[in-house]
Amino acid sequence: MIDVHVHYLPDFLITALEQAGRRPSLTSFPQWNAKDCVAMMDRYGVAASVLSVSTPGVHFGSSQEAAALARRCNEYCAELVAASQGRFGAFAALPLPAIDASLREIEYALDRLHLHGVGLFASYGEQFLGDPAWLPVMELLDSRGAVVFIHPMGHPSSRQLALRAPLWMLEYPIDTTRAALNLILHEVLDRFPRIRFILAHAGGLLPYLSPRIAAASLIDSRWEALTESVVARALGRFYYEPAQSAGPATLGALLAVAAPDHVLFGSDYPYCGERAVAAMVAGVATSIDAAALTRASRDLFPRLSA
Repeated sequence: MIDVHVHYLPDFLITALEQAGRRPSLTSFPQWNAKDCVAMMDRYGVAASVLSVSTPGVHFGSSQEAAALARRCNEYCAELVAASQGRFGAFAALPLPAIDASLREIEYALDRLHLHGVGLFASYGEQFLGDPAWLPVMELLDSRGAVVFIHPMGHPSSRQLALRAPLWMLEYPIDTTRAALNLILHEVLDRFPRIRFILAHAGGLLPYLSPRIAAASLIDSRWEALTESVVARALGRFYYEPAQSAGPATLGALLAVAAPDHVLFGSDYPYCGERAVAAMVAGVATSIDAAALTRASRDLFPRLSA
């Protein structure tokens, strides 16, 4: 089993976040190191983990500083991957919304460092994935046949809500839902068919809302092409990982729209501690066949599967 949702937090990244005034989504930044991560993986039967940078990414206002931090993160990950004997893979960090710097980093991370894919956030500022602003990034990712992990960011509109619930509890899956639907409505999946998108947290609300999305073709003539079969095909193109979502209600909705071999395992470690990881492992085991998880992992990460 491969865990596709594990975040790394080296000291230099925490320092950059603190200097930028970016507070953690929890009460404090969780502790992380490669040794403890591998020990946790061994306890729960995880053969390899694909590392990614978590929210808020690496861009805190200066595109030049963001490019330098993304490069340092990616080279740090490449060193971990090389030393791990197959236990780690990595999604490249990008300095988006800086387009040109991100294009250079994609080429460096995939072509030179040979990382296993690219990490994108569901939204950057006011714009969601799928927006035409990100077309150059999609074109380059498609040319590489890249695996892309979509993690929520927390849209500015969500941050202004007067809710007691923290962003990660409610607004993060909504952020992912909006981005995934925007990718569908802007026909990104059809225009760039070689990109393999993984949606975090079981795709947010997307599986549950799929009948409502398909009903648009029956309600509004502007969306008459968005038929049930079109929506079903689009949802079947995504891959999904069920971090923080490994219960029967969510997995039941997910498996109604996704083939079992398009569902991977994700833990959200270390933001989700070991008790949460144990619950997710148990929840996935009751609903998803281990062989299907292996097939999905082999399809997307043949180097790690080997």
